[in-house]
This record gives sequence, structure tokens and C-alpha cells, in this order.
Amino acid sequence: MASTEQQRRDVGAERERLVEAVATLREEAAEARGKLKTRAPLALAGVVGAGLGLRTALRAIVRRGRS
Repeated sequence: MASTEQQRRDVGAERERLVEAVATLREEAAEARGKLKTRAPLALAGVVGAGLGLRTALRAIVRRGRS
């Protein structure tokens, strides 16, 4: 069984790895936010266009069902 001092060193090393992992995640999240900000208008236009296309298709289906 590991000594108390060894356990403390292990916990300290794990803490350092976790700090590095959190820093990496923050950097990656910041990059993703930056990309999203630059692409948001294009993505919004795509969503609106898809919604309008879906609405038009559903209207056509409903009209066929009525006749």
C-alpha cells in the first residue's frame, strides 16, 4: 500500500494534469466560439432557408390531401 506521502504526490500530480486539461478545454472552447461567431450569419441563413423549404413542402402535402 502506498504511503501517505506517495498518495499526496499522486494527488498533486493528478491535480496538475487536471489544471492542464481545463486550460486546454478553455482554449478549444474559445476557438470554437470564435469560429461560431464568424459562421453564425451563414448558419442562421441556412436554418431559415431550410425552415421555409419545409413549410412550403408541408403546405403542398396538405393541399394534395384536401383535393
